[in-house]
Amino acid sequence: MWTATLSKMGRKDEAEKQYELALKTDHKHVNTHYNYGVLFSKMGRKDEAEMQYQLAKNSLVSVK
Repeated sequence: MWTATLSKMGRKDEAEKQYELALKTDHKHVNTHYNYGVLFSKMGRKDEAEMQYQLAKNSLVSVK
């Protein structure tokens, strides 16, 4: 995923924008929410990370 690559390259602000765009397209994409949470965690934004992890979990449950 391009957004994960951006994050690994240290381009976290750009990665964040890409995650936002991806979620506008598919707001229930489990991997996007999870990886967005990882990005927030790396940025020290724990509350936002936790919210994305919860959204990933909720999206996974709604798929079943």
